[in-house]
Amino acid sequence: MPERYICELNENVTREHVSYNNRYGIKIAGDLYTSKDLDKTVKYPAIIVGPPYGGVKEQGPSVYANEMAQRGFVVLTFDPAFMGESGGEPRHVYRILYNTLKMVIQKSRNGY
Repeated sequence: MPERYICELNENVTREHVSYNNRYGIKIAGDLYTSKDLDKTVKYPAIIVGPPYGGVKEQGPSVYANEMAQRGFVVLTFDPAFMGESGGEPRHVYRILYNTLKMVIQKSRNGY
């Protein structure tokens, strides 16, 4: 298990690192969790799991994503702007959470 994640990835789940820029040009880092037997020609229900205040995707969100991917969901976890692997200065500023959540939801609706 990589040191930065708090849970071991289930053998039936894949975790793919993804990123994109939000409307302010700030890179948002995320992890996309899917079942290993995912049929990419089929649409699946999706869940977005953000971290609590001050958290990052490798903490609590990874636990939920790992579990929900085993149950057939496509799950996106992310680091809010200014936190974790996402961009933005100054670091560890959480006032942009609303804009980050809005962008993550818009991106999920448009597909990856």
